[in-house]
Amino acid sequence: MAFKHGMLLDPSLFLVIISFLQALPADTTVLPYKRRYVENSVENCAFEIQSNTANCERLRLTNVPKELPEDVEILRISENSIKSLLNSSFERYPHVTYLDVSDNDIRVIEPITFYPLKELALLRMFLNPYLVLPTGLLRWATKLSYLDVSQSGLKSLPGDILRWSPTLDKVFLSNTELTSVNISLCGTVGSVFLSKNNIEQLTDGTFTFTCQTDELYLTRNPIRSVDPSVIESLQVRSLMLGGYTLTLDVVRNIFIGVSRSKIKNLAINYAASLEPLHYKPLLDFDPSELCGLSIPLVRLSSLAVICLVAIAVLLHHYRWQLRHRLCLLKFAALGYLEIRDTREHDEYEFDLNIIFYDDDEAWVREHLRLAIEEQLPQFQSNVFGDEDLVPGMHYLEAVDYVVRRSYKTVVLLSSAAVRDRWFMLKFRTAMDHVSDTQTEFVFVIFLEDIPDEELPFLARMYLSDGRPYLHWPEDIRGQLYFFDELTKNLTINLKTNDLIPDG
Repeated sequence: MAFKHGMLLDPSLFLVIISFLQALPADTTVLPYKRRYVENSVENCAFEIQSNTANCERLRLTNVPKELPEDVEILRISENSIKSLLNSSFERYPHVTYLDVSDNDIRVIEPITFYPLKELALLRMFLNPYLVLPTGLLRWATKLSYLDVSQSGLKSLPGDILRWSPTLDKVFLSNTELTSVNISLCGTVGSVFLSKNNIEQLTDGTFTFTCQTDELYLTRNPIRSVDPSVIESLQVRSLMLGGYTLTLDVVRNIFIGVSRSKIKNLAINYAASLEPLHYKPLLDFDPSELCGLSIPLVRLSSLAVICLVAIAVLLHHYRWQLRHRLCLLKFAALGYLEIRDTREHDEYEFDLNIIFYDDDEAWVREHLRLAIEEQLPQFQSNVFGDEDLVPGMHYLEAVDYVVRRSYKTVVLLSSAAVRDRWFMLKFRTAMDHVSDTQTEFVFVIFLEDIPDEELPFLARMYLSDGRPYLHWPEDIRGQLYFFDELTKNLTINLKTNDLIPDG
């Protein structure tokens, strides 16, 4: 029996508890770690025992956690609101090898912040818009192999940033606000990325880089001036430039400097360069690989010539149809000038000449005559049908006499009218007068719908030439519009224009 806090426990109970613990899965190693020290914390850091990893990302932290296990080796505190890294921030964690403080708001870093982190191998500090690095910050990080401070607001770099670690492999200093570089104290570095900054000059006063480096990337910088002696002083094996258009003077100075230096590979990438050549050394370029005879290009060229010949033949064959369409397009876009006949109705012997079939006399009496009297009171000398023709003349001569001496001739078409031979002769007489005078003296009114098979050729020709006409509607509102349009057409005479395509 056991006694604990005033309770008697059976020994068999301990055996049950031990058996339960042994039955837990072996990979159950991620445990929450309570952060009682952060004022605005709302979650718990996740701690993985096997890899000694503390994941405190996206927790709205404002300070580095102080009560994590001391043996933590991987510390992720990115995507928080940390504003400062103090000398005491990492005193508790001397075994950290991987530190990620990216995507915070770090504005202040005290000089010996990283003093406890002598095992630090990887440091990620990118996406800190107000980042400032003090001199000597990495003095104690002698095992550092990876450094990333890209996409930050860095305006300058401490001269010893690459000095202290002999094992630096990759250093990312891209996408910052750097306009100059002065790194004069450093050892050996694998690759240094200084791309996408604001470096405009590679001169003695603006660019100093003495590190022994395998690869130095200066692409996507708006370089305007280059001193050959600066290129000559670089202790790099491969130099990458380009991304911005370089002037001939800049390129010439680059080649002069490279020819005097120990640089083995030079790559200048242009946006217009071929994809296989991006960031490739110039001396490795083999023109025969990309500049040889292109079979697809030859085939496409031949096909293009054939297509051009075929298009030319089609254009020649359909040239009149195309001209017609282009003419219509021109008139639709620019319009055309209508020419009116300058003579007024009082200069003619008759104002109006109404030609209609005898069966349509009732419509004329009930509608047309009244409308003319009301809306065109100035038209006093009007001829309504055969009864008002000049007496004593031959019938067709009288019709022709009235047509030629009338300001306007109105022809009323109906199914019965188009079947009458004498009516169609009068219609033809009026149309001949239009052809002789090149003036739209004739206006046609359709009193009813006439089937296509009953419509005579003369009426079809009139419509195909785009001559003016109206159709008598049955509804009252339509009739009001009808008489308004009729009045407007009876008061003007337009000159015909054969240059305008028929409607």
